[in-house]
Amino acid sequence: MEQTRVHLDEVVGLGPFLELEMVLEEGLGVEEGQRTALKLMGALETESLVEEAYIDLLESNSCTVPK
Repeated sequence: MEQTRVHLDEVVGLGPFLELEMVLEEGLGVEEGQRTALKLMGALETESLVEEAYIDLLESNSCTVPK
């Protein structure tokens, strides 16, 4: 999990987000990063996963932000 960066973002028009940025070491596959992210999400008790960029969410307005 050392390769994980955690960002707390507040996006105007969308609300708060917890972003997990996986920095994969050479030789590690995407699957390893996904496993680590899912493990962290479980530890943080968060279930929602948004894969789109904030700008895409703002343009499509398809994200429901909990109040």
